[in-house]
Amino acid sequence: MGIEQYSRTKRWPYHISSGGAVYKEPNEHRLYAVLYRKPDANHTTGSWHLPKGTLHRNETLEQCAMREISEESGLNVKIQGYLGSIYAAWKSRNNINIDKTTHYFLCRWLSGDGSTMDSEHDELQWHKADEAVDKLNIEPK
Repeated sequence: MGIEQYSRTKRWPYHISSGGAVYKEPNEHRLYAVLYRKPDANHTTGSWHLPKGTLHRNETLEQCAMREISEESGLNVKIQGYLGSIYAAWKSRNNINIDKTTHYFLCRWLSGDGSTMDSEHDELQWHKADEAVDKLNIEPK
């Protein structure tokens, strides 16, 4: 059986994710969407982050970003450009090596208000760029 998604396993430590910095311009200030996740069994602390998720087989990074943004936040977007990637390597609680690259795209908000966000997230807020950056956690969660 082939790889269904690019998520790490005990034998394959590589994880590829894609997501986006979603903005809207309701007035003279550009606002960015950030999501909040409460602590749970997999995350010992709450975290603010950009919507992102695991790349599926036969899916482009752009398709993954748009799908994950829609699933996690309930927002529909149009990709404006590639922002770059973040790389991190660490050991899981089960002592499994994780080697993760997350690709990010700049995305313009088209529709959606966050009312259909997934069950993994508890809140969506819109902030000016500097305020959004202050909320974001640097380490992958």
